Amino acid sequence: MARFGVIGAGAIGSTIACRLAAAGEEVVLFARGPRRAAVERDGLRVRIGDTVQAARPAVAESGAAIACDTLFLAVKADALPALLHAIVAARHAGTSIVPLCNGLPWWYRQADGAPGGAIEAVDPGGRLAAAIDPASVVGAVLFLRAALDADGMVESQGGERMVIGAVAGGDDALPGIATALEGAGIACPVAPSIRQVLWSKIALNLATNPLSAVSRATLAQMCDDDRLLGIVRAILAETLALAALDGQAPRESVDDLVAITRRAGPFLTSMAQDAIAGRPLELAAIAQAVLDLAGDHVHPMPVARAVAAMAAWLHPPRAAAA
Repeated sequence: MARFGVIGAGAIGSTIACRLAAAGEEVVLFARGPRRAAVERDGLRVRIGDTVQAARPAVAESGAAIACDTLFLAVKADALPALLHAIVAARHAGTSIVPLCNGLPWWYRQADGAPGGAIEAVDPGGRLAAAIDPASVVGAVLFLRAALDADGMVESQGGERMVIGAVAGGDDALPGIATALEGAGIACPVAPSIRQVLWSKIALNLATNPLSAVSRATLAQMCDDDRLLGIVRAILAETLALAALDGQAPRESVDDLVAITRRAGPFLTSMAQDAIAGRPLELAAIAQAVLDLAGDHVHPMPVARAVAAMAAWLHPPRAAAA
């Protein structure tokens, strides 16, 4: 049986680990601190409405040398460089590495098995790009709306879906990963061009996350208020134009992406949740990496830049605020 590893025990990692373990897959959840202790004591629980799924995967300290066949990275993009040692410890020569991060990923410029330029905003100095063979990376675009409650329960909105695809030609593992996720109740289509699918999520994240940190509006409120909706539509248009310049235009239009946002309902984005809780915002991956790419293409994105700047000013890093 293949062993699945999940680094990160927040809402995303806990959901993936719980679903797979409940479906009978061998799962190791790598966590640390109080969250690790809580999962060891109580197991994992994911609730959708009145239905609760529970599972008890194996739990290990992040950095433990337990080799996994598929390794999901369910942490924020800016945490990955510091977790490189944990990634290395949990892999073997044939491990498929599946990052589940928002924004522009470190592997975006890597193709055909040859390292490309680093995405400096999310991979300072190119450490991840240098250490992880792009042929071992499975690109993933995750559509999952969930949050951890005070008791450690994951509150999910359902409709869990993960689109996967090869980053640099290594596609042999894709069918097995897709089959396991589908068997666990997570829809998992395989995309011929994962970068095109990625741009739909990048556009949605950039259009809604920084704005939610500024306004504290839910996704439904952004669509229902003409003032906020105008900002969302402007950022979507700017981002889709950038994707086209980069040769990766997604199939969805601005109207399509607005419709997706509207269907999400009264849900606070992860960045809004972080802003309310006083946690650091994931602006490097969601905003800065995209804006840096826009600079490379000499593509102005004035609305996206303005909203990201407001979010950064309102919620500075704690060290800078002290």
